[in-house]
Amino acid sequence: MNIKTIAFALLAATMVPPAALAGVAYVATPVYTGQTESIFSLGIQFDFGDMQPEVVGSFRHTKTDTGNDVTGGKLDLVMPVLGEDRFMPKIRAMGLIGSPDVQGEVGIGFDFATQQPLVGLGVQAPYAFGGLDVHLDGEFHPFVGVGSYDGAPSKKVVSP
Repeated sequence: MNIKTIAFALLAATMVPPAALAGVAYVATPVYTGQTESIFSLGIQFDFGDMQPEVVGSFRHTKTDTGNDVTGGKLDLVMPVLGEDRFMPKIRAMGLIGSPDVQGEVGIGFDFATQQPLVGLGVQAPYAFGGLDVHLDGEFHPFVGVGSYDGAPSKKVVSP
């Protein structure tokens, strides 16, 4: 075999039409991106400690990463609407961690009706939430509620 034959064979191999490669499988790997969201929501909760309904306004900022893990924070303003403590709010600053469908919450706050700091624990799902406020004097205030929050955004596919 001479050098001209080898060169011709290499040149011919580079000119194979794409149709000849039709049997070769190509698998597209999806590429994901995270998402952030800042949202305001409203809800109504029932506080079993005070046995009263309360209106809840929340502002939250979350980040969903490419693994679909959600982290973030929220600020709650809880306003009793009945009873002797009406219009004496609670404020809670909470950290969030979880999935787009369910997030756990933990944070601190202040109850203006009792003039005490509190530790807040909770869980948030689409349109429903619950938790527990523990006051400095040891009182427990469990609560459940419904609201307009429909869950954190999921990771997003940016290419096939």
